[in-house]
Amino acid sequence: MAIDSSVRSQQCHYSLEAADAKPSVLKRKYENVAKEFQSLQQSHENLEQLFRALQSRSEDDAAAIVHRIRQGVDPGSILRHLQAGDLLVQLHTRPETRFRNEFPYRPGMPVFLATRQNPYLQSVMYEAAFMSAPAEQSASALALHDRFRPQYLKPYLAAEIVDPRLDQIKPSTWTNVSTDDDLMRRLLLNTVLAQACNCDPDLTDRLEYWNPHSLGYKFFAEAKRLWELELMEKSSITTVQAAAIINIIYNMHSMDKLGTTYGVQAVAMANDLKLFDPSYRPKGKSRRHVYEFTAWCLYYWMSLQCYHFMIPSFIKEPPEPSQDVTSQWAGEFLLRYPLSQTLCPMHHAEFFKAKMDLIKVISRIGAKVFRRTDSAIGDEDNANLNDYLPALKNWYSTLPASLSPSAIIFPCQLKLHLLYHNVAINLCEVLVPSAMESEAGQASEEVLAQLSHSRICFETIMRLYYLRHGFSSADCYMAHDLAVLGFMALGKLKDAGGVQNEDLRSTLLLAAKGLGDQGRNYYLPFALFHVINGQMNEEDTALLHQFMTSWKEDGNLKQVRARHVQAQYPCDIVKITNYPDSKRLGNLIKEYADLAISEAQSPSASEVTNSP
Repeated sequence: MAIDSSVRSQQCHYSLEAADAKPSVLKRKYENVAKEFQSLQQSHENLEQLFRALQSRSEDDAAAIVHRIRQGVDPGSILRHLQAGDLLVQLHTRPETRFRNEFPYRPGMPVFLATRQNPYLQSVMYEAAFMSAPAEQSASALALHDRFRPQYLKPYLAAEIVDPRLDQIKPSTWTNVSTDDDLMRRLLLNTVLAQACNCDPDLTDRLEYWNPHSLGYKFFAEAKRLWELELMEKSSITTVQAAAIINIIYNMHSMDKLGTTYGVQAVAMANDLKLFDPSYRPKGKSRRHVYEFTAWCLYYWMSLQCYHFMIPSFIKEPPEPSQDVTSQWAGEFLLRYPLSQTLCPMHHAEFFKAKMDLIKVISRIGAKVFRRTDSAIGDEDNANLNDYLPALKNWYSTLPASLSPSAIIFPCQLKLHLLYHNVAINLCEVLVPSAMESEAGQASEEVLAQLSHSRICFETIMRLYYLRHGFSSADCYMAHDLAVLGFMALGKLKDAGGVQNEDLRSTLLLAAKGLGDQGRNYYLPFALFHVINGQMNEEDTALLHQFMTSWKEDGNLKQVRARHVQAQYPCDIVKITNYPDSKRLGNLIKEYADLAISEAQSPSASEVTNSP
């Protein structure tokens, strides 16, 4: 052997096989040996540094290091956390300026939200948002990192989805609008990209759905062209999915009357494909999963949309089989946050099941309340709704740990809880009169207590949502929640009889600012902002403009667009049993446009700044 020859001071002679003697092979072998040596050297250095850290670090850090070692974390990952310790301390000890927003007008939570029964004030999300400065400064970097997982300290938009398949997608081959791959069947792709344009803050014209030069307009025009072509073909699952997205896009343009027609067509196509036929089972496991997932998503969307529009649902019964099998096809999303090597699961299967269980209850409520479109149900029918409040509360009490009030953090989880409390408020507002008139005093107290509790919880979640994630990023559903919050605050201020309540004012300003921020992405929240702004007094409006960037919009343009608005979305409905036509957004937008024309013709119009 070569080593023996070296010891004996003799020359070593040995031969290589021809394949091994090639320079490229020798170079590759040398590089492999060099890499192995560097890896061993780095591993040795890591172990030395880890040993020194155990000697020199605080007891808390040392305990955290040992805990991670016992969990099987490799030394390199532990050292990366240690070496970034100063930065982690800086980021984690100043969440007010780095990783959370500030409330407009008043910095703290309103006093009336601080009740013992409010579970969201006992949540990890609340604790992370309102950590006291001394507690933050006394906590070591590793201990703080272990105490709060990354999602509780950083906004959702800071994370990225970890899935190598995303990098393999080449959508540019399926659209005529753009050749950029960083931006499916072509129809579905173009509808997705049209919606995605509203989510890109770099597109300054993303709100202008009427602008033929905007990228969103181009994608949507291409989608509608492909839609017309596909109508002449046999129904397909991607066409059903595309129709639902077109429905959403039109809704966000404040043209939901037109959007709903696409939803109805999606349901018709789904029936052609037997998506709701329990006796039909598509061939192939993957195809069956796609059909089941699409059926449940369509059922959820149409039921939710019809509930909010206060009309009967177009899908009467939930799909089959039961979504109890979602664990087989719901999948999982893993997120990675900056400065963190930990992957955060979103528990999507549990979320999806809870979401579908809730919509089944909501759909039954809607079927009872909105069974006629020409008039609202009378109070004599309200007693028949009593069974739905226990059903809602049972859903809430049986949520899995990942969706408990103490654990929720992701926007989709927060919005699920907001939906529950929103529907509970709607239901209790209907039940209060009949409960008050009944002889069952306990039932009356229960309804009133739930109404108060859900109102408090709804606002608490909205405020925590804002602190951690903000309201500026595009979100199709957030406009509704902000409108609910804003109209609740307006109603309470009116009930106060002119007496100023600073906490209520701060809530109103937060909701209005949120609608203004969302109004930079979609026309629906833009219109809702002006409806609420039009009901605010001058002092509150002046305060609001201190927290928002304003721009002017020509009054004539408002009136032209108002003629094209086809919105049946009802605003500021006190009771869901009331006939909503006078509160339909389309009617309110026309009033708002007429008012803008009047203001533009007044002498003081030049002094008025419209916002957002």
